[in-house]
Formats: sequence, structure tokens, C-alpha cells
Amino acid sequence: VENTTIADCEVHGLFLMGSGATGSRISNSTFFDNGSAGIMSSFCDSVAIDTCDINDNYYGIYYSSSEIAKAKKCELKDNSCDGIRVSNSDPCDIEWCFIENSGQNGVYYSQSSGEIQNSKIWKNDINGVLCSGSQSDPIIGHSKIEQNFVGIKSINGACPILGQYWMVGNNSIYNQQWFVYGSTSYTIMAENNWWGTGPGETPNPAKFRGLVDHTPWLTSDPVIYLMPQRQSMAKVFSLRQNYPNPVGVAGTTAIRYDIPDDNQKVSLKIYDVAGRRIKTLVDKNHSAGSFTVLWDGRNDHGNRVASGIYFCRLTMGKEIVTKKIVLLR
Repeated sequence: VENTTIADCEVHGLFLMGSGATGSRISNSTFFDNGSAGIMSSFCDSVAIDTCDINDNYYGIYYSSSEIAKAKKCELKDNSCDGIRVSNSDPCDIEWCFIENSGQNGVYYSQSSGEIQNSKIWKNDINGVLCSGSQSDPIIGHSKIEQNFVGIKSINGACPILGQYWMVGNNSIYNQQWFVYGSTSYTIMAENNWWGTGPGETPNPAKFRGLVDHTPWLTSDPVIYLMPQRQSMAKVFSLRQNYPNPVGVAGTTAIRYDIPDDNQKVSLKIYDVAGRRIKTLVDKNHSAGSFTVLWDGRNDHGNRVASGIYFCRLTMGKEIVTKKIVLLR
């Protein structure tokens, strides 16, 4: 699955089930406003999700009983439960992902292992990373975990590895109620990470719960290259064909477009066959990236327009690209 938008499904946006889905690849696609998971992978192995926007679902990505899973260069925002949930899967690796504003956890490993590398996990309502169960021992390195309520929480015998001797570490974990919330019966290794302290400063012990070995620590942020967020999936200026097309009665269609450079004056407008502007969807100085907007078949006055052929025109400077939309009433 590539270059695809899937939205407004009652359950999952994309459901991969069983050995027939083993080896699936999903790339450069958008999943939003689905009732359960944007992408659900269950009992199938070697599923790779690359460079996708997965926003405003219940779960962003849900791997269940799957092996050798990988999410890479994905952006997961505003999912109402977890950004990525991993259950009974081994391993599940998360690389170069941005996970933010989840209603509960950025990442939830339940009886699962894997690695989190070079990712930013922030502004999630409860935990940045939650690990549950004795099989949950993900390795976390070179990642920024901040502005969650708890950075990393371990329950039910889980033991994530944040830094031990020469292995991993180099995380930025700071600016939240607790940095690491662990058990009182075993030690979470968290050496060589940055806790928001400068030279000569000691990490605040009140930010650690349970047994956490955070000595030695770093005195400067090792992952500032993750700031700001991923700038762009887009390489060229483009307008994708809307989906669905034709658009049915009282339907809504998704229009995806790509802007390769920051601070560009961009407009996205709908015209009828006579060239009259019907609806302005975008008209602003735009950041770079891949974006999706919805058109509900209404004009600028909020009235539904008649059946027929319409044209969607994307403009950036002297560049113009147009796609045809068929509206059926």
C-alpha cells in the first residue's frame, strides 16, 4: 500500500490479518479519523510501515502477535489512546518516528520487545513509553522523551533498557512529572542519558520512582537534531488525486498535497467548469510537508453544490497543478 489515504472507517483503516499478510509494506500514506487503529497488524510477520502520517485514530498503529515488525519515519499525532501499541510481538522496532498528543501512551509495549531509536515521543497525556509484562524489555536509545506525564513507566515485571555500559543511552528525558517510573524490586538501567541538567548539576531524584540506575549522566542534550519535528515527506510540489472520486451523496473527499519548501504562499481552491471559484480550502504561507484536507462538497457560503465536474487547483508561486473531481448527488 503506497501513496494512499484511508479515513473515516468505523473500525481499522487498514487491517492486516494472518499469514497471507506477512511481508506487507505500507509507505507514504495517510490514515486518519478511523474508529480503532489507523493500521492493525495481527498474526502476520515482517510488516513494515514507512513514512506515513497516522493521526486522529483511536490507536495509531497496533501490532498484535506479530514478529519482525517495524515502523520508520512515521508521524503519529492526536490518536486518542496510544500512538503505537505492541502486544505479544517480538521484536517491534520504532525508528525516526514522531509520536505526540496521544490520549494515553505514546508507545505501549505489552509482553513485547524491540527497539526505539532516534524518535521523539512527547506531549502524550500519560506515558511517553509504557512497558508491561516480564517479556517487555525494549531497548531505547538516541531518542527525545519529554512533556509527557511520565517519560518511561515499567509495570508488571517489565524492564526496559535505557542505557547500560556501552549499550544505547544518549536519550533526552526531561520536563515531565517523572522521568522514569519503575519497580522497587529490580533495577532499570538508564546510564548515559540527559535529564535536563547542565555541568555540575545533579538530576532531581524526585523525578525517578523505584530502582533506576541513572549514573553516570550527560550534561547536555545529545539529540537536538530531532528538533524541530520532521520537516517534510515531500520531495516535489504535487497534488494527489482526491479519494474517493467520484464523491457520493453528502460525501466528503480527502485531498492530499505536498509542499517541498517552508514559507511558501500556497492556495488550494475548488472551481467549477466555468472557472468560478467555489471553495477555498487553503490560502496561507505554508510549511513544508505532506498534508491532507477534506472537502465536503460545500461552497464558501456553506451550501452544497450541484452534481458535476469540478477542478481542484493547487498553486505555489508560479507552479500550478490541477485535478478533476466528480461530484454525484
